[in-house]
Amino acid sequence: MRKAFNHLLICLEMGEYDVSQPMTLEICRDPYHPVTQLVLTLYSMEPPFYKDLNNASRQLDQTKLKTLGPFAMAIF
Repeated sequence: MRKAFNHLLICLEMGEYDVSQPMTLEICRDPYHPVTQLVLTLYSMEPPFYKDLNNASRQLDQTKLKTLGPFAMAIF
């Protein structure tokens, strides 16, 4: 999964953008921002971790919070 995610980052040409920075409302409102495009791409292609996120949310599994939490917040 890490290879696939890194490939997406390369394809979206993140450039100098630091992907470890939190998303802002300004980023969310810009459909052309690479972070917004990444979130929408991941959401629309329904990758395998989408199912994991669904299960973790239903079971309130906090062990998945570190890895799936940022994606959950982004699609929220």
